[in-house]
Amino acid sequence: MLSIKLSFLQISPKVWSDDNHLYARTAKVYRLLCLFFYSRTVIIDRIKKHIEVKTKAYWFVTSKRYIPFNDIKYIDVAKIETMSLILRTGATPETWYVQIVRKNKPFRELLFTFNGDGGADETYDYLPFFDFTGMQYEKALSYAELVSKYTGAQLFRDTKIEYNIKVDHYKCLKCGHISPSKTRCMYCGSPEMEKFTI
Repeated sequence: MLSIKLSFLQISPKVWSDDNHLYARTAKVYRLLCLFFYSRTVIIDRIKKHIEVKTKAYWFVTSKRYIPFNDIKYIDVAKIETMSLILRTGATPETWYVQIVRKNKPFRELLFTFNGDGGADETYDYLPFFDFTGMQYEKALSYAELVSKYTGAQLFRDTKIEYNIKVDHYKCLKCGHISPSKTRCMYCGSPEMEKFTI
């Protein structure tokens, strides 16, 4: 099956920058759908050396939190798949998370989500010879790379990963993640895996 990627099949935050700041804000379509009840803005400030996460809810309640650059262990990109309960068309909605893994806190800090159509499940025989997918993974990865550039922190794929040496590991040829899955990448779902020697 031929997969065709189309940008409009995904929803991602608006991202813009200047020399010392990287900005991202909740997509306008999401803000419109919730009647501007909720929005999120992330500002990466090279001068102050911190990430400001500003959340606005109930139209006027605003909260802010700050992540210092020196508390960032690395930037991660993770995926969650959900099956559509309304139409069983074979399409698999995908959500990609761009997160900060901190040195001094046990939980990850979410920066933004990137949502879209992950394409058809291979078990659906009646689908045509081509499939349309969104560009949510590419947009999430691009944003994560910008966050890495502006903060000076490592991206997930550049970090040294500790492995269980008793289990075979495989490298995804699409996204570069290493996992024990031989048949499909645990991160991007690609079936293109090769054995990884530790």
